[in-house]
Amino acid sequence: MDLLFRRSQTGDAQKSPLPFSLGAPSFKLWAKVELTPDEQRILTHYRFDKALLIEATQPELIKQAGMAGFGAFLLSYLVLASISSSEAMLVLSFILGCVAGYIYFDKNRDSVWVRDLIAGRYFTCPSIIELARKEAWLEAIVGYLRQVMKSAETWDGVETIPVKPMDKEAAKRFMIQGL
Repeated sequence: MDLLFRRSQTGDAQKSPLPFSLGAPSFKLWAKVELTPDEQRILTHYRFDKALLIEATQPELIKQAGMAGFGAFLLSYLVLASISSSEAMLVLSFILGCVAGYIYFDKNRDSVWVRDLIAGRYFTCPSIIELARKEAWLEAIVGYLRQVMKSAETWDGVETIPVKPMDKEAAKRFMIQGL
């Protein structure tokens, strides 16, 4: 399994032909997982592509997606109502607003599904530091996925895992901390 990264930057004020900056640069990270044929077989057999690797609850993003959808609804209704005043235009505007809200949410979500990484996905980061954090985060979850897939190779069999006794102090720390 290989993890591919591609980095890019938008809004570079240094290279802009305009005498003013249109805002701070944003950084994009594209990530994709390439699988061997054996890994692809395991992924298909156990349907790992439907697995959620990281779940992120983002209430602010839900509000922003709702606002984007509502804005798209209003704009499309104003345009379509000038063409025809039928109820179909209202329904079409509602559908366009829902689609726009969904696209906004999907593009900006932090939740990562295995299928996202198989197809390749862009992540937008406000800073290089955030981009580096996202890279480390993705490396960790892909490492986790790799280990789960490796253990899936023996799920139909029996695996023996020796558990060695701890010394007294380590056992005490383990029981106190729960780790």
